Amino acid sequence: MNLRPPGPELGSLASPASRQSTGVKSFPTSACESGSSITKAHQAAGFSDSPATTRHFVVGEALESIRRTIGTAQHGKAPLLCADIRRIITARRKDMLGLRDAALVLVGFAGGFRRSELAGIHICDLKFSTDGIVVSVRKSKTD
Repeated sequence: MNLRPPGPELGSLASPASRQSTGVKSFPTSACESGSSITKAHQAAGFSDSPATTRHFVVGEALESIRRTIGTAQHGKAPLLCADIRRIITARRKDMLGLRDAALVLVGFAGGFRRSELAGIHICDLKFSTDGIVVSVRKSKTD
């Protein structure tokens, strides 16, 4: 019995013409995740040089074709604008907790920080000078 994984010629199934004829809708992320899962399964089965890997030329070209055809644009949330920040600051509590919250909102907006980066700021990460404050980010999503 031949237990060898299938070759990259199956990548032709990802071609735009193939998807149109079968009515299958593919999304780039789903295709990449599936390819990664297949590669991991082949590696677990002992096929270290699987031709169905996402790094194989033909498979890579098929995934690139899907990205070109369908696109990979992220659908993010609308950004906060200056007017939004002013409303948030104006609506804050008028005690020390409100002052802390306002400081976090302003530092986050001015520095373009993620929530996790703001939550990770310690007082020792702040360097005060006559020109302003330098915030050291210990860990970021993009590290």
